[in-house]
Amino acid sequence: MPTPRKLTDQDIDMIVTMHEEGASFLTIAHKFNIGKSTVSRYLRERNADVDRSRTHEATVARVRKIQAERVELAEQLMQDVALIRDRIWSEYKYHMSTPAGAVEVVSDEPPLREQADGLRAIPALVRAIDDLTAGVDEGESIGESKAAITQLMDNLAKVVAKKRDAK
Repeated sequence: MPTPRKLTDQDIDMIVTMHEEGASFLTIAHKFNIGKSTVSRYLRERNADVDRSRTHEATVARVRKIQAERVELAEQLMQDVALIRDRIWSEYKYHMSTPAGAVEVVSDEPPLREQADGLRAIPALVRAIDDLTAGVDEGESIGESKAAITQLMDNLAKVVAKKRDAK
């Protein structure tokens, strides 16, 4: 941070005006190249209304925004779980070399190793979803979604185990 300059009475008036217009202490501090505590001191010296409720309201708004972003990311991860599930049970194509050349082979589903890799990825996604939604006011949709993903994971593990035992 560059060396701060001495503030004039006009600068301090501007600090008060910016604060009254809703500028944050940090914004004001950056503009005048001073610390936030210095902004606070100038405002106290000028008997400016330092209403802490605005700071609280701004913090609550930021927390809500972050929570909404976390829920959105959790929803995207839930979509990833569905994509992995689809991939685990979808048709699988690969090429095999033969004396006559490469031949495309189609199987009903991917090899067991790839299915197992997909199933191992799902619990990590579920944990990430749980972490992202922890502390968020849970509505029915989030709670139901988490339960559905857990049930999906359990069912997929049972199906893979049955297929493995059948082979």
